[in-house]
Amino acid sequence: MKNQLNPNYLQHNTYFTDNIKKIYLEAGHQWLANLPKRIITLSEKWDFELTQVMPELSYSFVALVKYQNKPAIIKIAPPEQSLARESLCLSSFQKDSPAIFHFDEQENAILMEYIYPGKPLKNLVQAGQDDQATVIICDIIRELRFQNIPKQHPFKHMSERVADLNILIGNFDKKLLDKAIHLFRELTADRSADIMLHGDLHHDNIISSDNNWKIIDPHGYIGEPTAEVGAMIRNPYNCFPTDKPLEKILERRLFILKDELPYDFERIQAWCYCISVLSVAWTYEGFKRINDSEIALIQALNQVCF
Repeated sequence: MKNQLNPNYLQHNTYFTDNIKKIYLEAGHQWLANLPKRIITLSEKWDFELTQVMPELSYSFVALVKYQNKPAIIKIAPPEQSLARESLCLSSFQKDSPAIFHFDEQENAILMEYIYPGKPLKNLVQAGQDDQATVIICDIIRELRFQNIPKQHPFKHMSERVADLNILIGNFDKKLLDKAIHLFRELTADRSADIMLHGDLHHDNIISSDNNWKIIDPHGYIGEPTAEVGAMIRNPYNCFPTDKPLEKILERRLFILKDELPYDFERIQAWCYCISVLSVAWTYEGFKRINDSEIALIQALNQVCF
């Protein structure tokens, strides 16, 4: 059958399969086992042909497919990663994101436009052009800050994320954690400037489209536009610049954010710090560990920003 998934692919893609199994335990094992059947079900429903599994899978299955004689992307995630928010978020961003062709809530799957050439922004970082990558992120943040909140939506407010930090109590430096909780509450107290946020706007989620850039994989939140700076400061995690001391890299990125964005610099710094600590909380929740690189980055941000 043309849409059979090669069973050896998931067996050898240990990063993807380990993530699913560690986070979702037995349910993750079952989801992986049922994935080939789910792909066939969706291909029959939407009439596509699986052509190539995308490299560097992390927390969801993504593949290139042939749909209406054109390339498209199929994305399937475990039920806990509801793609309903992502589908609505991408549809709302319109010209800045790929078009959504189909969404299946039961299978938790999206069929969307294939963006060509689709190279991630982190390629610029790998090429030693971190400043240029940061400027491009600023351009996108300025564009997204005019997005309106849909009248009916499933998006959480950023203020709800502060509770996620509680998992770090007793497992993380108390002073650094208390600072993050305090700042998070201050940052989300005023909701007068709230918009719909991408919520995970970093180098892997910004891809090339001809002479432009498109955004993918939004988390979808409601909050002030300054919050969008939080994800990029610690990314790309697998090829973060090492040509200068960490503090110098962060200082340079923050200087560009200050220079390029029409936001209060103290709030830019605070959001970078808070979202970085929030990322640690999510890592600990999913994997029961805290990476040394994450600790080093937060300590450096604490030194540079405060």
